[in-house]
Amino acid sequence: MKERKTGTLLALLIVAFMFGCNSNPVVTPPRATRTGTNVKNIAFYNGKAFITQHQSPFLLVVRTSDGSVTDSVDISRFNTFAGTPDEEPYPYMDPIAVNGTDVYVACQRLAVDSSSGFPLPADTSFIVVVSGNDHTIKDSIALRFKNPTAVSVIEQSDQLLVTSTGNYFDYSDGAVEVIDLRTNRKTSYIPESRFGGDVDKVLAISPTQAYATVSAMVGQNYTTTLVQFDPSSRLITDTITTVDNAFPGMVHDENYLYVGDQSASSPGVIVLDWKNGNTKVAGPLSTGYPPSSLALMGTTLLAGTSPNYSEGNITIITTTDHAVTETNVFSEALRGDFGVYSDGTHGYIIQRGAGKDAPNTLIKVSAQSLLQGDVLYESTLASW
Repeated sequence: MKERKTGTLLALLIVAFMFGCNSNPVVTPPRATRTGTNVKNIAFYNGKAFITQHQSPFLLVVRTSDGSVTDSVDISRFNTFAGTPDEEPYPYMDPIAVNGTDVYVACQRLAVDSSSGFPLPADTSFIVVVSGNDHTIKDSIALRFKNPTAVSVIEQSDQLLVTSTGNYFDYSDGAVEVIDLRTNRKTSYIPESRFGGDVDKVLAISPTQAYATVSAMVGQNYTTTLVQFDPSSRLITDTITTVDNAFPGMVHDENYLYVGDQSASSPGVIVLDWKNGNTKVAGPLSTGYPPSSLALMGTTLLAGTSPNYSEGNITIITTTDHAVTETNVFSEALRGDFGVYSDGTHGYIIQRGAGKDAPNTLIKVSAQSLLQGDVLYESTLASW
C-alpha cells in the first residue's frame, strides 16, 4: 500500500497510547500483584471490584469498602501462545463486564513485536468467564476476531457485545461480536468493514440499539466517529455528526447519551437524546483539557482528562440540568494515566503507574467528597 509506512507508524503510536509505557515483559510470581502491571479496566459485583491488568496474568479482586486487594484469579492458562515455546507471560486482559453473578474478562492475547517493542494482535482472543462469588474460572469463549477493546452487556437479552479491533488501520480484520450469555457461545458478528474503520468502544442500550466508536484515517488525521447500530439486524442505523471525535467513548442513563468529544476546537461532553433520533440537547460541556474517560455516578457525570503523564483533572457535570458544577478537581493530585469508573453510587479513579516500578492506585470518591476536593480512600494496588 502507498501509505503503509505512515500507517504503520501511526498504528504503533496508537498502540503506545492504548497500552501505556510498560512494554518490557516481566514474569509475575504466583498469587501476587505488583507495581507496573498497567491496570486497565474495572467491573463491580457484590461489594467487589474486579480489575484487569495488562502486564500480569492475575485478575485483581478488591473490596470496595476499603480498597484492599483480597484475592486474585490466575488467568495464566490463557497467556498468549500458552504451552508453546513462544508463550508470553500474560494474557493481556483489558475490557471486563458483569452479568448476573459472572464476570467476563477479555483476554487480547497479544505478543510483543520484536522490531517495535509494542504488543500487537497475535493469538486467538478469549472471553474468560469467572464466578463473581468464588472467583473460579467457569468457562471460556474463543472469539472469531482478535484484540477485543470493549465489552457491553445487553441486559434485556443476556447478550454480550464485544468490539475486536484486530490490527489498527486494517478495516477488514475486526468486528462487533455478539455472544449469548445463556450458553456462552458466539451467535453473530458485524464486520468492521461495514462500519468503515477500526471499531473500538461499544455501548449497548437494548437488543436493537447500540453504539460504537469507529476510527479511520481522514486525510492525515485518525478520526473517531460515533455510530449507532442494531445488534439484532446487524445494520448501521445512524452516524452521529454532532460529535467531532468520539475517541473517549460514551455512557448513558435512562434518557441521555453522554459522549466524550476530543474536538480540536471545542473539546468536552456532548449530550444526545438516545430515545429521539440522537438529537443533541447540550454541549460541548467544557472539560478544559479534552476528556479521556467518562463515568456516571447517580445524577453526577465524571469526565476525566489526562492529556499527559504530569497533569490531569476531573470535571463534574450534573445530569439533571446538564450543568458543569466543578472543573479542575484533583488537578494537583492526579499524576500519570488515569480513568474514571463508577459502580452507580460511588466513583472510582484508577491511576496507572507509568513505568515498571510505578504503583497503580485505586481512589474512591462520592459526589460530596469530589466537591470538597477530597477522597474516601486511596489504595495502592501492590503486593499482598
